[in-house]
Amino acid sequence: MAARVGGYPGGYGQVQPDYINTDPGVYEPECDFYGEEPPEPTGYPDQEEFLQQYAGGMTEAEPEPAPAEPQVEEPQVLPLAGDYAGLGGPKTVPLYTPAAFEDPSKHVERNILDEIFLEPTDNQLAAYNRVILKGKVVQNKERLKWSIFIHYILLFLMLTKLMPEVLDKLDVFVLEVEELFVPKPLIWEWLWLLSIPVTFFGLSACKHSNLKSIKQFLIGTLVCSLLPVLLGMALHAVDCYQFITEGVTENIMVWQGYPYAMLWYAFFFVSLQVHLYQIYFANCLMQAWLPVGKKTQ
Repeated sequence: MAARVGGYPGGYGQVQPDYINTDPGVYEPECDFYGEEPPEPTGYPDQEEFLQQYAGGMTEAEPEPAPAEPQVEEPQVLPLAGDYAGLGGPKTVPLYTPAAFEDPSKHVERNILDEIFLEPTDNQLAAYNRVILKGKVVQNKERLKWSIFIHYILLFLMLTKLMPEVLDKLDVFVLEVEELFVPKPLIWEWLWLLSIPVTFFGLSACKHSNLKSIKQFLIGTLVCSLLPVLLGMALHAVDCYQFITEGVTENIMVWQGYPYAMLWYAFFFVSLQVHLYQIYFANCLMQAWLPVGKKTQ
């Protein structure tokens, strides 16, 4: 806004009475010099606001409070008068369809994506079963080998017990062995030694996957291993029962302060488990190696 200046004091009379100040950065109101009220407001529009802020320490005006957010009204829940019985309701749509699980009347053509992602074919199932069967065969072979290894540990214990009798048959005298006073062996102990050659059939079957060898091992284990153990349990059953019911008496054989029958039953407890596991693993291998038409459930 331009200010009209009538004149300057102190000899500045060269300024014309109707001089108009066109400098926007100069504020020269007439009232500052002459004390006269101008006929119209002069100066900048924010003059009064600036003077009020300067008189109050240049404090800024407080910001206007933000308008409150409008409240969202919750939807009104209307109670249902009853079950819907219109189009698509329970009276028009059946709860089940009997024909849902029936085969389609038209043959569905299969493609490679169906074979990969949907139901497997018979060839795929057969290949999967062969892989599973090979894994089980390898596992049963390892278990059979471990059972035969424990069988050899029991053989070492049996040979140690039969050593005094063998030395006596060979007419070899060893004082330390004779002082042990080991009881005479029974018939079942000699029969149990026949199970050692049978183990070679099992090892051969594990190495060559031979069906004939595993059958021979299975039959030999039943006859030469399990049967002698059961016979020994029957021979020592009377002494074992008397020791359990009456304790150590004169009728019970004692060796080195221990009841002789109870020592043998500790041997029977281990050997019986070993022979049963051998029969089980051998039967699993035999079922896996049988031809497809001869396998039993």
